[in-house]
Amino acid sequence: MRYLAVAMAIVLVEALSCPAMVVNPSEIVQFQAALAPATSSQNTFDVVCELAIYDPFLGSRTASDSDVTTVSGTSRFQLDCTFDEDTHAATSVNGIKFLYGDGAGGEGPLEFDDVSFTLDHSTSYDPVVTLDVWSTGLRGSNSTGRQENDQDPNLIPFVPVNGSGQFLLDTSTTPKRSDFLLYLSEGSLSMSGLFECTWSLEDSELWNYFEPMPGSGTVSVGTPSVAGRVATYDVDVSIPINSTFCVWNPGVFAPDPLGYIAATGTMVMSGQFTREVVPEPSTVVLLLGLLVAGLAAWRRR
Repeated sequence: MRYLAVAMAIVLVEALSCPAMVVNPSEIVQFQAALAPATSSQNTFDVVCELAIYDPFLGSRTASDSDVTTVSGTSRFQLDCTFDEDTHAATSVNGIKFLYGDGAGGEGPLEFDDVSFTLDHSTSYDPVVTLDVWSTGLRGSNSTGRQENDQDPNLIPFVPVNGSGQFLLDTSTTPKRSDFLLYLSEGSLSMSGLFECTWSLEDSELWNYFEPMPGSGTVSVGTPSVAGRVATYDVDVSIPINSTFCVWNPGVFAPDPLGYIAATGTMVMSGQFTREVVPEPSTVVLLLGLLVAGLAAWRRR
């Protein structure tokens, strides 16, 4: 027993002199975030519809109307993070990636309240020229680039994040797969009055995404809560939405756009991810010390 105690003491001394155990400092983590309740400053979008009609005698006439919509649901992400080897804290977020769909085959984890617009193009020469435009059951997804639901997320590039937690949503004047898109994939848009038409977003390539305008979002990872070998991190993400897409002329021989629908606001969401960590050396030393003390007490019995 004396030799066992000596051996344990040697192990204890070695543990005290060992450097910190190493965990991989850079990792890809994936999580799902839930949108915060809508308020006047978050997850509420101002929506403007502006359309122009052309009259061969009066020329082009433009009218607009506005409405407000709220958004709820979830969004999926991947983060490229660097972690401290001792405290397990996320010392930096190097990149962010928005994953299309809900991860279970559904395409629209984001849900938008319906909007409606009445556009009055009337003049003294043509007093009754109106267009009613409305949406029904719009659903969609945040995504990095024009992803498909079954696309391998490893093929989608990360959007770089700077040291302040900011990331550019559109980093180039030319289309790139790293650009952020608010993708609309379910529901419909209808028009009545001067034109009669309904577009189904499931079937129409004309209505399936908002083109983003340049802006920057933010991501922050909180201090981890460590229980045993599992560390849990809170994540907050904020995305400014300033997006526009075309409303196309429903005439068979007139495929030009009539105008646009634009949405502005801020999308705010939060979530969690977990990762397995290695116990710190102090924990190992404590366990070895308790073991030695227990053996000594047992020997004195």
